[in-house]
Amino acid sequence: MDVYGSLRKGNNEFVPFLYQGQYVDAETGLAYNRFRYYDNEAGNYISQDPIGLNGGLVLYGYTHDGNCWVDPYGLSGWLLGKNLDKAGESVTHGVRSVDWQAHHVVPQAVWDENKSFFKEIKFRGKHSAANGIYLPNSANNARQFGGFSIFHNGSHADYSDLVRNRINAIQADYLIHGDKVRAKTEMEDLQKRLKTALARKGGGAKRLH
Repeated sequence: MDVYGSLRKGNNEFVPFLYQGQYVDAETGLAYNRFRYYDNEAGNYISQDPIGLNGGLVLYGYTHDGNCWVDPYGLSGWLLGKNLDKAGESVTHGVRSVDWQAHHVVPQAVWDENKSFFKEIKFRGKHSAANGIYLPNSANNARQFGGFSIFHNGSHADYSDLVRNRINAIQADYLIHGDKVRAKTEMEDLQKRLKTALARKGGGAKRLH
């Protein structure tokens, strides 16, 4: 496939899936994203973003980087950003939808791996402001917007492993002591420490990886 999801070789009727799980309707040639349809020949959705400008300035636009970003519902990762804005943690420089990315402090994949544990200790809010932070999406923006030491663009396997290991330690302690309140408090403290570390200024601009 090319960068816009158009099939270069093969037959969509045999394997009807494109990037990010889009399902091709052989009759219309459009790709289904649950909330709207995508035209890979034009490189755009055929209807406006249902969340309006919260999803970005280009209402019909495809995800800005098909190699690193996925948008399986045609909505983008807007819910976390919406909750950050409501909590008064919005951006103060640049254009939010262009220059920043809303980052899950406990990454979504790591959260899903531990959802049974989190449910048991009543730890909630995967998309809450407590579990998010806005980070610049490039080294240049990180330097311009106050000297952030970290910017977010693409996957971050090392960071996810770090968070995963810390959660494993909290869970191991919980299995020994069985204290749900303590485990929940430790998770909340972990979120705060991670947000503080990610918001650190100075020391150059390195990509979160």
